[in-house]
Parts: sequence; C-alpha cells; structure tokens
Amino acid sequence: MIKVEIVVTLEQAQEVRLIRNECRMFMTGSTDVISREQQREFFDRRIATGEVNALLIREEPYVVAYGLLFPDEEHSDRGWLSAGVIGSSRGYGYGRAIIESITQMGLDRFGKVMGEARADNSASIRTCSRVGYRVTNYYTKNGVPMVLLETP
Repeated sequence: MIKVEIVVTLEQAQEVRLIRNECRMFMTGSTDVISREQQREFFDRRIATGEVNALLIREEPYVVAYGLLFPDEEHSDRGWLSAGVIGSSRGYGYGRAIIESITQMGLDRFGKVMGEARADNSASIRTCSRVGYRVTNYYTKNGVPMVLLETP
C-alpha cells in the first residue's frame, strides 16, 4: 500500500526539492534548479503558513513522489496542482496516488483543481485523466505546446 504524507517539516520540504529538481524539465513554469535556501524560504512563507499544501510519498529510504497544491491567485474557488515522480520510480502507481491525494485535498479546499502539462508529457496527461481530469485547452507557453487539465 502506498502511504502519502503531509509535508510539515523543512526536512521533508528539502526532500521534495530534490525530486522537483530532478523533474524540472517536465515543469511548465520555471525549470531552474531550486537551492536549499530557496526551498527554505518557500517552506517558511508558503507551506508552513498553510497557503500551499505539500504531500510526499516515501519508499524507504527515499522520497519518490511529491504533490503541491497552490491557490489560484485570481479565483478563490480553484487550486493548481503540481506533482512529480522520481525517474526510477515511474510506473509503480506513485504518480496516480499523489495526484489522487492532492486532487482530493484541492476539491475539499477549493472545489476545483487545475493542472498544466507539457503536451508531450503523455504519462502525466494519462494519469490525470484516469483520476478524473479532462483536457480543456491546448496552447503554447514560451514556445512549448501545453494542455490545461481541469476537474469537473
């Protein structure tokens, strides 16, 4: 059984940073490497205050997946999903488990959850679709084809 943990410590947040940095080329926003100091500031300002929810999945001794839930800056009735799975752990159900968990958290908190994926990231799009998201838009962002995914 896959166990999902809520990120409550800076140490956990730093573990999430390592996966996010490994997965950064799949990110739809910044693909820059996040430093320990940047992650500490993000934890203090956004996770510790409850503004952003963070989850992780640990397969001892490593964290193998993470999920983040951000509030939409313009619409209080929706949140945004960000998630990643370490390369060597893809295909074992961790992505689905983290997306299901962060989505349920987002539905409870906001009522609707949105996600953005690179159009060539078929694994992410497929996993989100299986969890109940639907593709609602195709567009280009910084020259990269994207899809917008939404919960019903």
